[in-house]
Amino acid sequence: MGGWGTERGCALVLASLAVLTLLAWKLIPAVAVLPPAWTLMHPTTAAGMLVVAAVIGTSGPGAAGWHRTLSWAGAGLLVLLSLVVLGVQVGTARLPLNDWWVAGTSAMSAQSALGMLLVGMLLPLSRVYRGPLSVTADVLALLLVDFGLVMLMGYLFSLASFFGESDAIRIAPLSFLCYLIATGVVILRRSQGGVLAVLRGGGIGSRIVRVAIPLALLLPLALSLVRAYVVSVGLLEAAYATAASISVVCFCIVLLSLLMGWRINRLEHEVRGLLQKRSDEELQASEQRYMDLVEQSISGFVVRRADGRLILVNEAYRKMTGYSREELLTLSAKDLVVDQGVLERVRRLEPGQSTHIETFLRRKDGGLLEVEYVTQKTRDGNLQSVLLDISHRKQLQKQRDESERRYAELVEQALEGIMVRRPDGTIVFVNATFCQMLGHSPDEMTRLNIRDIVHPADAETIEQIRQLGAGGHLQLQKRMLRKDGRAIYVEVSAKRLRNGDIQTTVQDINERHLAEQRALAYMDELQEMSRRLGEAQETERRAIARELHDEIGQSLTATRINLRDLSQQAVDSPLQKRIADTEEIIAELLGKVRQMSLELHPSVLDDLGLAPALRWCVRTRAGGSPMQVALHLPEELPRFNDMAEITLFRVFQEALSNALKHAGAAHLDVTLEYAGGRLRLAVKDDGKGFDAAAARREALSGKSLGLLGMQERVRLAGGEIVMDSAPGKGTEVRVMLPGEER
Repeated sequence: MGGWGTERGCALVLASLAVLTLLAWKLIPAVAVLPPAWTLMHPTTAAGMLVVAAVIGTSGPGAAGWHRTLSWAGAGLLVLLSLVVLGVQVGTARLPLNDWWVAGTSAMSAQSALGMLLVGMLLPLSRVYRGPLSVTADVLALLLVDFGLVMLMGYLFSLASFFGESDAIRIAPLSFLCYLIATGVVILRRSQGGVLAVLRGGGIGSRIVRVAIPLALLLPLALSLVRAYVVSVGLLEAAYATAASISVVCFCIVLLSLLMGWRINRLEHEVRGLLQKRSDEELQASEQRYMDLVEQSISGFVVRRADGRLILVNEAYRKMTGYSREELLTLSAKDLVVDQGVLERVRRLEPGQSTHIETFLRRKDGGLLEVEYVTQKTRDGNLQSVLLDISHRKQLQKQRDESERRYAELVEQALEGIMVRRPDGTIVFVNATFCQMLGHSPDEMTRLNIRDIVHPADAETIEQIRQLGAGGHLQLQKRMLRKDGRAIYVEVSAKRLRNGDIQTTVQDINERHLAEQRALAYMDELQEMSRRLGEAQETERRAIARELHDEIGQSLTATRINLRDLSQQAVDSPLQKRIADTEEIIAELLGKVRQMSLELHPSVLDDLGLAPALRWCVRTRAGGSPMQVALHLPEELPRFNDMAEITLFRVFQEALSNALKHAGAAHLDVTLEYAGGRLRLAVKDDGKGFDAAAARREALSGKSLGLLGMQERVRLAGGEIVMDSAPGKGTEVRVMLPGEER
């Protein structure tokens, strides 16, 4: 990651230099008349360097697909731009690019175009380290280095012009700096692989290259400087100086070759000596490790001659037989092996051949030990054997066989269906219960695939189970198909075994599922009846309220007017006082009728909406009480469906009544919010509170109809209600329900 950080830094420097150059040409007219030593790169070159920075930045290690596409597109643009510049300069002295940024001086020089061409071809290939493209990338990298070297020599031999207007070289100092940065990025990338990776290696070749390359670069440069000096001061003629330089170069190359050859020979001699010494040491160490391994092995190891005489035994073999080493070396294989036919079989082996045998060894105490033999005849005719005590393994195998037998009996007698299948769905085992469940015989089941017995509508569960990791477990419900085509509901518990197979336990829940479906249907009906009952109740309350307000209210108003007329006609009459008293009674009755009408169904809710209805309810119910009510309502609230508005209003009405009658609260906070299609109402008081759990129990027993009514209203409206309260902690009612705008 360090190299990639350096590359991004170089890309940032290139982009910054290019942008600053473009701005300088555009904003500072004096740039066009700077002396040659301070000449900036041309705008087209700067634009190309911007593309170079972009290509470097998008071609990092592990770049995404679209990054690589941008990198190749940018490189193609650089190549196309370079070819256009070079092609036009061959045909004419004026370029179409001359005027795109600054009139007459925008196009890059042919030398800059050549460098840009190399950079454009090389950058996309700079991370290719194998195949023909890698060789191409290495060649282009060396050409780019050579291009920089030529430019450097141009600086050294054209100091007066500093690449200003020389016929051979026309590249600005800032352009040269940018090409150096691009060359550095390429060298950094190629040093990770390809030919240039030799520079970073630790081998002999890499060490020689790291010495030879600086000499190869500095020697021509030094000789060129000497030649330029002696010619410039008149010590030698140019032709003689050239010949002398060539002869010195040849001499130095020959000397360098001899020195390198001498050094390589010395290194080769040293390496051979080291390799031989290391080989001897490793051989001795290997033999020692082999003997240690034989002696420390838990397997018995024995070597005997063709006549059966033992010549080498290890400690494990000694323990197997119960003899001492000295006793074993006086014995023959015939004294130890029970089955003499085994010895004859081993005797017929050819050198290099081996055989595997299970037999019994006779121990010193007369007992028999079951062992596993691997015997090989060596080239010198001896027999080398490795033995393993398998008596314990045989015992474990018997126990395992017995355990598997008992497990198979339990599986067959299980009340649940059990199935084992391959990841591809092939069924390899089913128990009797599973066969009875689906109506197939065991042979029929093992010829089926899991997709043949799973209902097509539940086929996605097969993929869910298949994706289980080793040891993973999944439990789900799905439908399976019986042999007669009937679908049954089952509960499946699946587990991935270590060998990749899937073990499934299946329980028939068809009857339970049908019962649940009937219960659910009886409940989408009870709820619908409750919803309709609530709507009918609200409709009836609205009708009664309208009847009270319109019919009875109007009749009482007419009666009051008539009594007022009679009172005027009965002035100074004994009836005037009784008529006035009756008029007051009628007025009081009219107020109660209007209040009852509003209590049954407030018209303000239908006419103005939820927020005004809440304010009206506070004003009419809590206006004369000492409790302070803080309403936090939205400034603009849309109208909602009748169910949502009446539900929230009734819940608030009940909560306000409880706070006034029972809580003894001094403050009541009411918050109404609407966001994301959801209405939220929170009513919180600082009263004496109550035991919420006990209240819920009373509500379920029918003793607290108000609480139960709030819960039922909210549930029928598709919402949720939460009541938090505790003695001495106040009460908070929170309602959340969907708000469908009208």
